[in-house]
Amino acid sequence: QLKIIKGRGFQDEKDRAEFVPIIRSNLLQATKSILSAMALLYIEFDTQEAKAESQKVHQFLAEEGREVFADEFFEVSPEKLATLSNSIATMWGDAGFRKLLQKKQGVPADRLC
Repeated sequence: QLKIIKGRGFQDEKDRAEFVPIIRSNLLQATKSILSAMALLYIEFDTQEAKAESQKVHQFLAEEGREVFADEFFEVSPEKLATLSNSIATMWGDAGFRKLLQKKQGVPADRLC
C-alpha cells in the first residue's frame, strides 16, 4: 500500500498481483480492529444499516473459524471478499465507525485485537 501511496506504483501486473492478497488481508484486519475498538469504547454506529452490515462481517469471520489478528496474514479469496465489499464500504462510511478514528485518546494496540 505504501508503494502505491509513496512510491511509483507497481511496475507491471505481476508486481501488482503479488500485493493483492496482502491488501485484502489488511482491509479485513483494519475493519476487525475498528469493530473491536468500537465495542471496547462503547461507540455505536450512527445508522442501522451500518450496524446490520457489521453483523455480516462478524458472521463472515465466525464462518472462517478464527479471529483475525493484526500481526497475522488473513487469506481471503476475491469471491469471499466481494460478498463483504458493500458491507465494509457501508461501515467505513458511517459516522460512528469513523468517530473511532477521530478520537483523541489512544487505545493500546493489544486491546484492539
